[in-house]
Amino acid sequence: MAEKIEVNVGDVLAPVVISDKNGTKVGAAFINTKDIRIPARITEIIEYMKSLDVDGADYDSLLKFDKALEDKFCYLFGYDCRRSLFGVVSPTTHCGGKFAAVLIVEKVMECLSDENGMLIQYSIDGTVYEDSGTLS
Repeated sequence: MAEKIEVNVGDVLAPVVISDKNGTKVGAAFINTKDIRIPARITEIIEYMKSLDVDGADYDSLLKFDKALEDKFCYLFGYDCRRSLFGVVSPTTHCGGKFAAVLIVEKVMECLSDENGMLIQYSIDGTVYEDSGTLS
């Protein structure tokens, strides 16, 4: 019987790293860039984020938003990435005027369009994201 089974998946995994202003890594996860279900999962996250009404939300509501977004990111990445991705920074942390969750989704979409040439066109906060890897 074989003692070890090893499978090399090549370059299908892309790291998603969260860092602070000094470049210190504070969170990370890996996404399978060849998973054809990722665009549909991204759509779910975007639709959920659009439905959030965080202006004037109380503390309990924000906690629920955070937990729901963490669940959706675990679904997006295909594994429980809560601790590795959001251990220090929550999904609703404001980063340069956007939620951390929005920035992560934007970077994942860039990665997918760069890696696969997939046509990804969604709207985040009224901004149309296209396969060119830019926001317009």
